[in-house]
Amino acid sequence: MSTDPAGGRSPRYYFFLSYAHSAPVVWPPDAASSDADYWVREFFADLSEAVSHRARASTAMSVGFLDEQIRPGSDWNAELANALGGAEVFVALYSPGYLNRSWPMRERTAFQRRLDACRGLVHPHQHVAPVLWLPITSWGTVSDRDAALDLGVNVPAYTENGLRALLMLSTYRADYRHIVDRLARRIVDAAELHPVGRSPAPSPSDVPDTSRSTTDTPFVVGVLCPDGPTPVPAGSSAGAQWRPFAEAQALPIAQYAATVAERLGLPTRVVDLDAVGSMYDSCPGLLLIDPATAAERHTFVAGNGALERLPEWVTLLVVADRDDPAGDARGAALRERLLRILGEPGANRVKRVGEVEEFVQLMPALITEARREFLRKAPVFPPKGAHVPRPTMSGHGVSTAPPPKEVDS
Repeated sequence: MSTDPAGGRSPRYYFFLSYAHSAPVVWPPDAASSDADYWVREFFADLSEAVSHRARASTAMSVGFLDEQIRPGSDWNAELANALGGAEVFVALYSPGYLNRSWPMRERTAFQRRLDACRGLVHPHQHVAPVLWLPITSWGTVSDRDAALDLGVNVPAYTENGLRALLMLSTYRADYRHIVDRLARRIVDAAELHPVGRSPAPSPSDVPDTSRSTTDTPFVVGVLCPDGPTPVPAGSSAGAQWRPFAEAQALPIAQYAATVAERLGLPTRVVDLDAVGSMYDSCPGLLLIDPATAAERHTFVAGNGALERLPEWVTLLVVADRDDPAGDARGAALRERLLRILGEPGANRVKRVGEVEEFVQLMPALITEARREFLRKAPVFPPKGAHVPRPTMSGHGVSTAPPPKEVDS
């Protein structure tokens, strides 16, 4: 049995683990304190071990797939589609965040589409293994609620608290091991007795997002970069194609940033800086900056107000390949110049990266902090309509304060 998920372009897996990515809990990011998905990794390791003990030694399948195994700089969408197409069982860690976020539900839909396309599959339901990870009060339209609860039959603590609580608390260690072993047995039985085999699966990014309203506030990834030597494909932009780290990255960095934001539950748009307009005024955002392009466009860094007009919640990320000495020097100089222009209030807004691994590691925390800054600092506009008096402890429950002024939008 293979244990190396990266050992081949078309590997097969006993299971694919799908979960709702958590936002880092501290800033600046620190591996020891901001690892919000620590317990997911612990569960993945335990389940992988349990599956390994039950699996036939002669099988060529790898044990499990977790998206963190994807190498930095890889094409995330292609790698996820490849893994979904090679997994025998889709393990979904259901939580309120899983059901409310677009990305994990699109992973679930992508795998289901693959199963639907496999004719002659006798027991397709055996290839989806839902797990109650956190307690859920409203399941919405999810069809496999009963299957998720059935995994914990005769284990009341699982139904009440979810599997993560059983993993975290030593009191429930025996119950946790029982659930993991039960799940491992189901995975191995489905994979070895009724295998799907490798078959095509769409990337989650290609699955339409039907979970959001068109009025949802997007996260804006703005890009200031070279125009590029070749014409930009129709419907795209120079920023959406920018690869500052050349061969080290398969996916343009703006698209990678957008994918991370989507996985964190944020609808996202990638826009060249020239086309951003007033988007940042009402949206959280990040601006990726090429130092050479910034130097050419003096109005951006000349201290004449163009930079200052960006809302204070927009994070500026200077991107320059550290392996290019000239580019690296330009990146360092631009960051210092931006700091001088913005002054002390801008100290936490200006970041710099010099390699693709650093970019990948920083992005979840950077996007999370940019959104927090937007929620803290963006203006709040009350809805139009008649003012509703604020109840008080006196004056018969009616506030005597004047109503707020109505703001046109």
